[in-house]
Amino acid sequence: MSVITNAQTCGFGCLGLSGFYGGYSFQNYEPTGLNDHLSKLAQQFTSSQDEIKFNRGKGFRIGANIFRAKFSKYFLTAKGFYQFLKEEQTVSTSAGNENSFKSVLELNHWGLGLDFGIPLARFLNWKIIEGGVTFYTTDLSNELNASDQEATENKFEHGDVNVGYYVATGLIIHIIKDYISIEGTAAYNQVTIEDLVDGDGNLLLGDNSSSSILDKGNFSATIQLNIGVPL
Repeated sequence: MSVITNAQTCGFGCLGLSGFYGGYSFQNYEPTGLNDHLSKLAQQFTSSQDEIKFNRGKGFRIGANIFRAKFSKYFLTAKGFYQFLKEEQTVSTSAGNENSFKSVLELNHWGLGLDFGIPLARFLNWKIIEGGVTFYTTDLSNELNASDQEATENKFEHGDVNVGYYVATGLIIHIIKDYISIEGTAAYNQVTIEDLVDGDGNLLLGDNSSSSILDKGNFSATIQLNIGVPL
């Protein structure tokens, strides 16, 4: 949830309001190459025909409205945030002994953005457009559990930060004008993640793979509570 505050109308050079926010978010994605690879591993280990289907990460967002400048007919906001995104998938089977394959994907990221909007009513603003860049750190852990042996875990990560972008729109509902508001945002996100590597330098998908972990943009939504601090 982003915290939005509106300052008194002022001219250029007035920073208006600062503030912080926190909220809940989800992001859709289509990691086709990752799902195909993990499904094969899970089916080999469990003898199940079930598939791994990563498609939506959920988590919390915390951030700050670095400044929000409000003018007579529009407002501008510069912001920064950190997003926690996590999804878990499990394939298991019972055939004498029970085996399970659990995979956890984390797509946490930093973001910097700028939005432009207009007031629609005394208590309602329309954030016409918001755009920004994101910096993803990606982690994957696979846990294999068998009833007759100790569980093993394999961890993979991306060695570099993946840079992406987003464009968004949304509404801001003022509860206490300039101090407390609720902000809803719908966005399109784009980021490409080629492959992940374990601690020994082994690629998850392999050197000859033509697939990527993630190579398509998709929809996300966030609802947040904004707390404003006049400057």
